[in-house]
Amino acid sequence: YIDYEKIAAQIDGAILRAAYGTGAPGKFEGADPSFLTHYNELHSRGVPIGAYHYITEYQDIDEQARLFIDTVKGLDLRLGYWCDVELESGADRLTARSVIRWMQLVEAELGECGIYAAKWCWADIMGDEYARYASRKLWMAAYVSDPMKYIPPGWNDYYLWQYTSYGHLDGYAGRSEERRVGK
Repeated sequence: YIDYEKIAAQIDGAILRAAYGTGAPGKFEGADPSFLTHYNELHSRGVPIGAYHYITEYQDIDEQARLFIDTVKGLDLRLGYWCDVELESGADRLTARSVIRWMQLVEAELGECGIYAAKWCWADIMGDEYARYASRKLWMAAYVSDPMKYIPPGWNDYYLWQYTSYGHLDGYAGRSEERRVGK
């Protein structure tokens, strides 16, 4: 059970996962099945919302972009659109080619997207293209007390800093996977 009233009172905004590839293998097909429920509940309470897509290398990137566009188009997403760029454990390695293709397709229809990434994998994935999206907002993951030396190459500052992957909000008793951010 989720008490959206309690949660909404504790947060300044939420960036929700709209999609994981074209579906999380063994879990769900298509868009994240909780996305629209979370969006509707939080949006109706005045919480600013954004949406992210965890892109994968082992699923068709054009289909992933189409799924994200179809899932979020027309929604009030004041915190914007985000491309989640990371290495998935045990999966085919994400490539710059896939990131660039997803960004081209999504930005052509929705406008500018921010990048979610960590320093440890950004340059490894993007190679010579590491600075390609340096003009985009950066939501960076760095589980440290001082994030400035953990900004991925290409950027000089961050828009959001994720400092943990676990936290707790009153109103939700299950396993918490929200991404706690500051700035």
